[in-house]
Amino acid sequence: MQEKQTATVAKTAGLLMLTMAISRVLGYVRDSVILNKIGQNRITDIYNAAFLIPDLLFAILISGALSAAVIPVFSQYIAKGQKKEGWKTVSIAFNWIMSILLLGVILGEIFTPQLVSVIVPGFDAESAKMTVDLSRIMFLQVVFLSFAGFSMAVLHSHKIFAPSAFANITYNLGTILGGLFLAAPIEKIWPGYGIAGFSVGVVIGALTQFLVQVPALGRLDLAYHRSFDFRQPGVKKMFALMVPIIISLSISELNIFVNINLGSFLDGGVNTAFRIAQRLMLIPTSIFGLPIAIAILPTLSAQFAQRETDDFREYSSMGIRSVLFLCLPVAVGMAVLGTPLIRFMYEFTDKFGSADTLLTSQILVYFCIGLVSYGLVHVLSRIFYSVQDTITPVIMGVVSIAVNILFSLILIRLMAQNGLALAYSLAGIINIALLLVFMRRKLGRIDGRRLLISSGQMLAASAIMGVVVWLALRLVNQFIVPSGKLMQAIELFIPTLLGMGVYVLVAKLWKMEELDQALAMVFKRRKKASALGEG
Repeated sequence: MQEKQTATVAKTAGLLMLTMAISRVLGYVRDSVILNKIGQNRITDIYNAAFLIPDLLFAILISGALSAAVIPVFSQYIAKGQKKEGWKTVSIAFNWIMSILLLGVILGEIFTPQLVSVIVPGFDAESAKMTVDLSRIMFLQVVFLSFAGFSMAVLHSHKIFAPSAFANITYNLGTILGGLFLAAPIEKIWPGYGIAGFSVGVVIGALTQFLVQVPALGRLDLAYHRSFDFRQPGVKKMFALMVPIIISLSISELNIFVNINLGSFLDGGVNTAFRIAQRLMLIPTSIFGLPIAIAILPTLSAQFAQRETDDFREYSSMGIRSVLFLCLPVAVGMAVLGTPLIRFMYEFTDKFGSADTLLTSQILVYFCIGLVSYGLVHVLSRIFYSVQDTITPVIMGVVSIAVNILFSLILIRLMAQNGLALAYSLAGIINIALLLVFMRRKLGRIDGRRLLISSGQMLAASAIMGVVVWLALRLVNQFIVPSGKLMQAIELFIPTLLGMGVYVLVAKLWKMEELDQALAMVFKRRKKASALGEG
């Protein structure tokens, strides 16, 4: 593996981790502002449910399809020096997808009431009406997010990551500012709809997410074609890759649909607690798993096109082990520190109290069981995408989705909202297990011995860390009462810092090479980046 290439991947992953972390902090600020202005109640349940329909449309047509098809295909055109043909292919795909998406937005705006009645049948008439109104506002974000998504795909294919990385920050910033400045005026004009300020903010955030990337796009030799020629070979290849992903995402949205649908029959506020816990669980997967996956995809696609088999396997193994090393201790730490974490993050007013903290932290424990799997799925899926195989991840995903639906229907009767979280985690674990099995079949070798040894070391190190964190928390609670933010910070950060220190120390004593990989990505150190290629 070439040192320059490896250093670039490490530097890129580090940048993406940093900007993703900032984005997630802003996401927390957004949630905290909403909860402390509105509360954890049926209104915030409505707000979360209203996201579902627009997000469904965007996820199916844009989100997964771009990473599965546009980036791998366009990256290969660039690697082969066929950029002109690549631009034509991307243009045709853009024209088709945006046309279908605009039709979907129009139909969605028209049939929102019918869709809402299916998604949240447990809502009363007033709640359902508000869900319809907020959904119609947020449909506008889909158009802007789609432009932003295509911009990201083009830039990533050229291995330009910074503009789209910072674009994630502006999205949450727009939502926060929209809610803070628009909630009160909207409440006066439209009584009972102050929450709509955050919905408008979402639209503003989506627009800025696109505009931030425009200057970088302008510096490329753009060659847009006003063509719908479906016979173009690259277009056929893109859509052949997209179709399985679109089918998979359509089915995978049933995961969220089932959770929202079943949760609508539970007490008011439960859906909001569920979504908060799920978002907390997804923070480390977004900060670690997604940036690593994004960073390695263009390189893997180019290596596959140029038949660099050994380098391809090395990069794949690097991605998997890096995610494991970073996500495993976080999963254990969040499970142990769930209550002090949520108390510190969200308890600011009586709108969100100790009962809300307890409810949310209990759900979070069950989500943490599957945290690592949802971090790994980003990398494993993109390994398959890079070899232009989108069918295998789809089939494995469909199986895991079926498991989630089955377990959700069973476990909600036994464990209520905790059962829904556990079902989600079990589905993720099964998905990863299946992907690894079929990845080995496709590649022949996947560096399995090193993966197994490293996984065992990381698991043991995380367990040791978990015991230290638990003991530290109990000790801290003997001396302080977490009644104010300072005391809550002490309660949370002393065990956290001790846990981090223990984990790094164990990794150093056991000479785990993943520690050097993590340092190379987190601190973007070129000298240490060469460690990524050793083994």
